[in-house]
This record gives sequence, structure tokens and C-alpha cells, in this order.
Amino acid sequence: MRKHDTYKQDHWTVLDMEHVDKVFVANSETNGTPVVRIDMDGSIAPSTMNDVGEEGDNVQTSAWVPLPEAVELKHTLENAIDAARSER
Repeated sequence: MRKHDTYKQDHWTVLDMEHVDKVFVANSETNGTPVVRIDMDGSIAPSTMNDVGEEGDNVQTSAWVPLPEAVELKHTLENAIDAARSER
């Protein structure tokens, strides 16, 4: 669940992706602090919020996530996967 009031924030650049065909996760380090790096390859989705590139452009994104947020992401992914499986 989002922890802020709106999807679009003044200081954000928004990239909505679809057709994600590759996902890679690795442990990494940023300034001596352990983080989890998440890479995704896909294409830019149709979105009124998107302000990067054009719909259909191929994109690759990387995110360096601090460990507490990575653990939280793991739990929310597990819950979302369970929910998606039960909807089948």
C-alpha cells in the first residue's frame, strides 16, 4: 500500500512499465551500506502520469532498496502473489 497521499509528487519523475520480461535481484552496497538492487526490463506503459520517454519505448530500470524496505517489499510481494493465485 502506498504511504503517501497522491501518486504524482512535484519532485518525482513517473515511469509506468508494462510487459516486464526480465527481473533481476542482487545484493549490493551503497556507500558501505548493504542494499538490494532490483533491475527490471520492459516497456513504457500507456499512462497519463508518465513523463519519461514515449509509450512502447524499451526501458531498463534499477532500484537500490535499503534492507528494511526490501524486507517490506518481500512481504507485500508474497501477499500480492498469494492474492493473485487465489483469483485464478
